[in-house]
Amino acid sequence: MTSFAIKSDEIAGVLTSVETPVSALMTNFQNLSTAAVAVFDNDGMTDTVSSALNTLFEDQSGRITAIGNRINASMSGVYFATLEYNHGHEDMVAQTQAAAVSAAQNGDFSYFTAKAQEYGIDQGGAS
Repeated sequence: MTSFAIKSDEIAGVLTSVETPVSALMTNFQNLSTAAVAVFDNDGMTDTVSSALNTLFEDQSGRITAIGNRINASMSGVYFATLEYNHGHEDMVAQTQAAAVSAAQNGDFSYFTAKAQEYGIDQGGAS
Protein backbone atom coordinates (compact mmCIF):
# COMPACT_ATOMS: atom_id res chain seq x y z
CA MET A 1 0.00 0.00 0.00
CA THR A 2 1.24 3.47 -0.84
CA SER A 3 1.76 6.00 1.88
CA PHE A 4 -0.45 9.02 1.39
CA ALA A 5 -1.04 11.44 4.24
CA ILE A 6 -4.81 11.27 4.13
CA LYS A 7 -6.41 12.97 7.11
CA SER A 8 -9.84 11.37 7.28
CA ASP A 9 -11.16 13.69 9.99
CA GLU A 10 -10.27 16.74 7.93
CA ILE A 11 -11.85 15.26 4.81
CA ALA A 12 -15.01 14.44 6.75
CA GLY A 13 -15.04 17.99 8.11
CA VAL A 14 -14.86 19.51 4.64
CA LEU A 15 -17.59 17.21 3.33
CA THR A 16 -19.81 18.02 6.30
CA SER A 17 -19.21 21.75 5.90
CA VAL A 18 -20.37 21.75 2.27
CA GLU A 19 -23.50 19.62 2.71
CA THR A 20 -25.75 22.50 3.77
CA PRO A 21 -24.58 24.96 1.10
CA VAL A 22 -24.90 22.28 -1.59
CA SER A 23 -28.40 21.42 -0.44
CA ALA A 24 -29.34 25.11 -0.42
CA LEU A 25 -27.88 25.61 -3.89
CA MET A 26 -29.88 22.75 -5.35
CA THR A 27 -33.08 23.85 -3.59
CA ASN A 28 -32.59 27.38 -4.92
CA PHE A 29 -32.05 26.07 -8.44
CA GLN A 30 -35.26 24.04 -8.16
CA ASN A 31 -37.26 27.00 -6.83
CA LEU A 32 -35.86 29.60 -9.22
CA SER A 33 -38.23 28.84 -12.07
CA THR A 34 -41.34 28.98 -9.92
CA ALA A 35 -40.24 32.19 -8.22
CA ALA A 36 -39.30 33.99 -11.43
CA VAL A 37 -42.52 33.10 -13.20
CA ALA A 38 -44.56 34.08 -10.11
CA VAL A 39 -42.90 37.51 -9.98
CA PHE A 40 -43.85 38.30 -13.53
CA ASP A 41 -47.35 36.85 -13.13
CA ASN A 42 -47.97 38.98 -10.04
CA ASP A 43 -46.68 42.13 -11.71
CA GLY A 44 -49.31 41.79 -14.42
CA MET A 45 -46.75 41.05 -17.07
CA THR A 46 -47.95 39.30 -20.14
CA ASP A 47 -48.26 35.56 -20.33
CA THR A 48 -45.56 35.68 -22.98
CA VAL A 49 -42.88 36.69 -20.45
CA SER A 50 -43.96 34.03 -17.95
CA SER A 51 -44.12 31.42 -20.68
CA ALA A 52 -40.69 32.39 -22.01
CA LEU A 53 -39.15 32.19 -18.53
CA ASN A 54 -40.78 28.84 -17.89
CA THR A 55 -39.46 27.53 -21.19
CA LEU A 56 -35.98 28.82 -20.40
CA PHE A 57 -35.89 27.11 -17.01
CA GLU A 58 -37.30 23.88 -18.42
CA ASP A 59 -34.62 23.99 -21.10
CA GLN A 60 -31.92 24.42 -18.44
CA SER A 61 -33.25 21.75 -16.05
CA GLY A 62 -30.92 19.12 -17.53
CA ARG A 63 -27.93 21.34 -16.84
CA ILE A 64 -29.08 21.97 -13.30
CA THR A 65 -29.47 18.23 -12.74
CA ALA A 66 -26.00 17.69 -14.21
CA ILE A 67 -24.54 20.23 -11.79
CA GLY A 68 -26.15 18.42 -8.86
CA ASN A 69 -24.93 15.06 -10.13
CA ARG A 70 -21.37 16.31 -10.41
CA ILE A 71 -21.40 17.82 -6.94
CA ASN A 72 -22.93 14.74 -5.32
CA ALA A 73 -20.71 12.34 -7.27
CA SER A 74 -17.63 14.29 -6.23
CA MET A 75 -18.63 14.27 -2.59
CA SER A 76 -19.54 10.57 -2.66
CA GLY A 77 -16.34 9.71 -4.51
CA VAL A 78 -14.15 11.52 -2.00
CA TYR A 79 -15.98 10.01 0.96
CA PHE A 80 -15.91 6.41 -0.23
CA ALA A 81 -12.41 6.59 -1.76
CA THR A 82 -11.14 7.77 1.64
CA LEU A 83 -13.05 4.98 3.36
CA GLU A 84 -11.64 2.36 0.99
CA TYR A 85 -8.11 3.72 1.41
CA ASN A 86 -8.43 3.63 5.19
CA HIS A 87 -9.51 -0.02 4.96
CA GLY A 88 -6.47 -0.83 2.82
CA HIS A 89 -8.47 -1.41 -0.36
CA GLU A 90 -6.29 0.51 -2.80
CA ASP A 91 -7.79 -1.26 -5.80
CA MET A 92 -11.22 -0.10 -4.69
CA VAL A 93 -10.07 3.52 -4.50
CA ALA A 94 -9.61 3.59 -8.28
CA GLN A 95 -12.94 1.82 -8.79
CA THR A 96 -14.64 4.36 -6.52
CA GLN A 97 -13.11 7.23 -8.50
CA ALA A 98 -14.37 5.68 -11.73
CA ALA A 99 -17.83 5.25 -10.19
CA ALA A 100 -17.84 8.94 -9.25
CA VAL A 101 -17.06 9.93 -12.83
CA SER A 102 -19.81 7.64 -14.08
CA ALA A 103 -22.37 8.93 -11.55
CA ALA A 104 -21.53 12.52 -12.48
CA GLN A 105 -22.27 11.71 -16.11
CA ASN A 106 -25.36 9.54 -15.81
CA GLY A 107 -26.84 10.23 -12.36
CA ASP A 108 -26.69 6.57 -11.32
CA PHE A 109 -25.56 6.51 -7.68
CA SER A 110 -26.27 2.82 -7.10
CA TYR A 111 -22.56 2.07 -6.58
CA PHE A 112 -22.48 4.46 -3.63
CA THR A 113 -25.77 3.18 -2.25
CA ALA A 114 -24.33 -0.35 -2.31
CA LYS A 115 -21.10 0.87 -0.67
CA ALA A 116 -23.09 2.57 2.08
CA GLN A 117 -24.98 -0.65 2.72
CA GLU A 118 -21.74 -2.65 2.63
CA TYR A 119 -20.24 -0.43 5.31
CA GLY A 120 -23.47 -0.10 7.30
CA ILE A 121 -23.73 3.63 6.71
CA ASP A 122 -27.11 5.30 7.15
CA GLN A 123 -27.28 7.76 4.29
CA GLY A 124 -30.11 9.74 5.86
CA GLY A 125 -30.78 11.58 2.61
CA ALA A 126 -27.15 12.57 2.17
CA SER A 127 -25.09 11.63 -0.80
